[in-house]
Order: sequence, then C-alpha cells, then structure tokens
Amino acid sequence: MHDSMAPILVGGQPEKEASMVETTIGSRLRDALAESGMSLAALSEKAGLVYSSVQNYAADKQNPGAEALTKIGRATGINLHWLLSGEGEKFTKAVAIIPREMTMRDYQELRARFTNFDEVFTFKNPWEFGDVKENMPEYEAMSFRGTIRAMEALGIGDVQSVLAGRNLDHMSRDELATVFRQVIETVQPAG
Repeated sequence: MHDSMAPILVGGQPEKEASMVETTIGSRLRDALAESGMSLAALSEKAGLVYSSVQNYAADKQNPGAEALTKIGRATGINLHWLLSGEGEKFTKAVAIIPREMTMRDYQELRARFTNFDEVFTFKNPWEFGDVKENMPEYEAMSFRGTIRAMEALGIGDVQSVLAGRNLDHMSRDELATVFRQVIETVQPAG
C-alpha cells in the first residue's frame, strides 16, 4: 500500500488518492503560491513555463517534470523536497510578497469599498462634526488609511514592504500620503 505522504512520481499523471490537505503536488503548489501572493500567470511568466501546463500542475492533472520543477523552484523559492513530499520547510529562502496586477474584479471590489467608505462621511447633521474645512486634514488621513487598508486586503501593491512595521494609526496625514504614493508605485500595471 502506498503512503499518502510519500513523493509522487515526477512526470506522467498524478496518482488518484483520497483528497487531504496539501497531499498532492498541485495542492502544495497552490498553497505556496497563495502564501507568496504569486498567481499562476505570474509563475508561468517568471519560470518560462506554458500557462496551461502550470494550470495542469496546480489542478493535479499533470505532475511537473524535472526541468519544470527546477524552473518553479528558481522562480518561487519553493523547496522542491517539500513540493514533492510535503516534508521540510515550504520555502528555501524568505519569500517576498509579490505585488500583483489589479484586475477588473479588484477594481470593482476597491470601488465598492470606497463607496461604503464614503457613506461613513455622509453626515446627517453637518454641525455635529464642526467645520469640515477645519477638520479636512483629519478626514484626509482617515481616507488614506482606508485606501491603504483596502489595497492591502485586496493584495494590490506591496503594502507590508512599504509600511515596514510602521502603524497606519500613528501616522500624520503627510506620512500617510507618502505611504500611499509608495504603495501605488509597487502596483504592477495590467499588461
């Protein structure tokens, strides 16, 4: 009887086994890519692999051969021993979060969040909050914080690297504006 955690043969078709968390090359590949923020398309491009092959690897329709495994390891930092067997460390090196392109769905989600965010500032009694002009820097700071958090939640840009451990809640409006510009610079344009 075959041990479900034993390496699956490279090349050819994957074995049909009971589905368990991360028991296949494809499930481990999907897990590692999700953790690093890399899409299948980005892996295909960075590793120089055909996109449909990468899709097949991730869907467990086909196992990658030795050459493809080498390319995947180099492009992602995934530990190939872990990818094949599920044993050991997932990555051979610290993996940077990969900024991804903004898709139309991301844009629509971001837009929806801003619509909801704007509703927070729809005051029923404008006198309750004092002079809007006087409080504008505070409102702008709140807007920057909300925008940066929405981008982080959607995986747009590399917010964590830009923040480098700093807390958004303790930043001035000018600091937040600078962080926002830096995050925008990390966004990959749709090609």
